[in-house]
Amino acid sequence: MAADLKLGTRAYHDDLEAKLDLLNSELSLARYVATLSRTYGFYRALENNLGTCEASSAWITSRFKSELLLIDLNYFKVDTDKLKLCGFAPDPATFAEVLGCLYVTEGATLGGQIIKRHVIRRLGAEAVQGCSFYSGYDEMTGPLWREFRTVLDSQPHNSRASTLKFAKLTFTTLLEWMSEGDLA
Repeated sequence: MAADLKLGTRAYHDDLEAKLDLLNSELSLARYVATLSRTYGFYRALENNLGTCEASSAWITSRFKSELLLIDLNYFKVDTDKLKLCGFAPDPATFAEVLGCLYVTEGATLGGQIIKRHVIRRLGAEAVQGCSFYSGYDEMTGPLWREFRTVLDSQPHNSRASTLKFAKLTFTTLLEWMSEGDLA
């Protein structure tokens, strides 16, 4: 299942990566903070939906990352009370659909490791404190990703279409949301 998701969402992933352009050699602090702000608006809304769906569990909520974004935004003195939340975040109903959403957010922890190194190189030591989100699970990122893949791969064959559908929906919604905002 994990391999099918990777193949089935590759174009969506590439489009989002191009839009965010966080590995740009000209990345500015303003663009980085704007990206964190927009990302927070999406993650908080998505996590609100994931946390209230019937399929929610402690395992699912333990993978939420909007609090890490809040740490970063507070470090950069962003008034998070004024940030807009995405009003059209995916709203899954089944565990298979939740897994599709989490495929996107869990996968971001892997790329986040690369982004964090680039942000620190580009923006300097002061950015270290503003990279909680891109630190993911730190040294546990790899093991937790492998655990997630195991859960994906153990899903019944008849739920896989729903998982892929919600992974694509999460990517397209996130791309639309990020496109609406000014990323400086």
